[in-house]
Amino acid sequence: MKMKTLWVNPTTMDTLLHNVALSNALKCYADLGHEVTLFSIRSKDASKIRYPQVRSVLVPLRYIPLVSSFMFAVVLFFYLPILVIRQQPDQVVVNPDLSLLSSLPSLFIGKFKKVKFVLDIRSIPVETKGFSGFQTKFWYFISLIITRKWFDGLTTLTSSMKGEICRDFKIVPDGVGVWTSGVSDSLFNPKSVSAARSELRKKYDFDDKFVVFYHGIFTATRGLAETIEAVKLLLPAHPDIIFFLLGTGPYANNLKNLVQR
Repeated sequence: MKMKTLWVNPTTMDTLLHNVALSNALKCYADLGHEVTLFSIRSKDASKIRYPQVRSVLVPLRYIPLVSSFMFAVVLFFYLPILVIRQQPDQVVVNPDLSLLSSLPSLFIGKFKKVKFVLDIRSIPVETKGFSGFQTKFWYFISLIITRKWFDGLTTLTSSMKGEICRDFKIVPDGVGVWTSGVSDSLFNPKSVSAARSELRKKYDFDDKFVVFYHGIFTATRGLAETIEAVKLLLPAHPDIIFFLLGTGPYANNLKNLVQR
């Protein structure tokens, strides 16, 4: 059955690294024949949404930690009800953050339009230090409490995450779906390696090596330092291992120093 989905996500689509994961997920969803509209944020360049089959409503906000998410929530509070009434989607998907609270007026409007509201959880709180970490944990907790009371369901990344959430928040498992991460079988097809990629393999000494690859933000809570220590222990017996990190973040210099030591 084809569905019309309105997807709300406060990711700055033209600046943040993880916009690629969201864009590709929505593209795959649209490729299945579903109609998808993304309600999100852009800083400058709206062309970062490269998939014409995914409609987008991008709020122009300069990325400022905490501030931009608050401003997006304000816009969402007033504009999402209009989108729900105009588009009459089958479902609205939201994240466990401040934007979920702003979606509550739309939720009650959606009840009259038979629109289902779904919470999508890709990760439990990881960056939990400082004020930003407190906010992440707070909105995660509040989102699941609201979901248990008023939402039609939620989706998680893994079965174990589903079990943990159902246990901790007393949510009926029947209303929880598991939507695992995927991989592009064309982009990661070793038979279609281009000349440019072959040059990169030579540049970084990847040929005939076992590459452990990390792509994302560099922080102290991602297990990156522990992986570096593990590679050190493995290298004497397995000298063909390379740990390759692609990304940026506040922990980058610490990782460089650890590798040098």
